[in-house]
Amino acid sequence: MKISNKLLPILVLATTLTGCVSTFSDYKTVYRIDTTTGESYYTSSEPKLNQSTQSYEITNLDGEKLSVNQSNVVAVGPFTHRK
Repeated sequence: MKISNKLLPILVLATTLTGCVSTFSDYKTVYRIDTTTGESYYTSSEPKLNQSTQSYEITNLDGEKLSVNQSNVVAVGPFTHRK
């Protein structure tokens, strides 16, 4: 009986730590486009400039296709967030 009383807190701790590890591993990199109007757009793939239209054509994280004119873009870069 004494062994199980000592084992129970260890099992609870191990289960809790396992949950924390899986939570911290749920990070992925997305890309953010910041605009001159203060808006930010997020996409799962690196935005590429379309030379003919001078705009970034992206699909945001909600699946919407967007076109952001290069003259309205302040910054483009990776942004790490939680899933």
